[in-house]
Amino acid sequence: MQPHDGIEMSTLTWSPNRRATVAIAAIILFVITEIVLRPMAIEQCSARAGYGILQCFSIRLYAPRIILPFLFVMAIFGLRPSLSILGIDRPVAPGLILAISATSFMGIGLAFSHQPSEASDLVPVLLRRALVSGLTEEVLYRGFLFGILFRVARISFIPAAIASAALFGAMHVAQGADLIESVIIFAVTSIGGIWFAWLFVAWGNNIWVPASLHVSMNGLWELFEVSNTAAGSFLTDLLRASVIVVSIMLTWLYTKHRGVAERTGSLKA
Repeated sequence: MQPHDGIEMSTLTWSPNRRATVAIAAIILFVITEIVLRPMAIEQCSARAGYGILQCFSIRLYAPRIILPFLFVMAIFGLRPSLSILGIDRPVAPGLILAISATSFMGIGLAFSHQPSEASDLVPVLLRRALVSGLTEEVLYRGFLFGILFRVARISFIPAAIASAALFGAMHVAQGADLIESVIIFAVTSIGGIWFAWLFVAWGNNIWVPASLHVSMNGLWELFEVSNTAAGSFLTDLLRASVIVVSIMLTWLYTKHRGVAERTGSLKA
């Protein structure tokens, strides 16, 4: 899998040292955001509830996940290219359509197998744990961290995806109540991270595709009484696997159609 847009072309003349410097700086910024700011936000916000905890996390964690990467890439490439690197200048509709199509079976399965959530603060929980968290994680982990490693530093897809996915998994390990659950959470979220990175590239570096799926799956997790962590049951794992399979099939159909359209001149590159 190879990158294929103007950002990659503009970095062809970069020296290996320059690419490595940008990659290291991006990793340092990631560490500041997730290793430094995230624990501080948890400590300062966890005692709050409802919209209060949403507001606190939005200011102390979610906003920095977007603002800091944006300022980083803008300082290097300028305003317009920075939107392209993060993938936020791509159309939103493909992500929404794919998310609705791929997660429909999961939603039906959870509706038949689990009770609806009875949380009194369901709306702020959905906003925090699904919408805002899922969106900002995709911008930081896929658009920024993976995007810099793969598209700018020109590290091949597999190591770039594994590196960003492993960090994604590691940030969720603390959810586990014991070693076994922590290992399961790490495995599930790491696999999800690789899958999201693949979708990001396959759909033309469109961050709205993995973000829409991430938000949709997190939202279903919260709408029903499934689990307080990313670790689920055998059934829920099957339902999540169905989302991956359907999304891969639909993505294959999309890329096949796009390839045919580009060869016949009916679709602009």
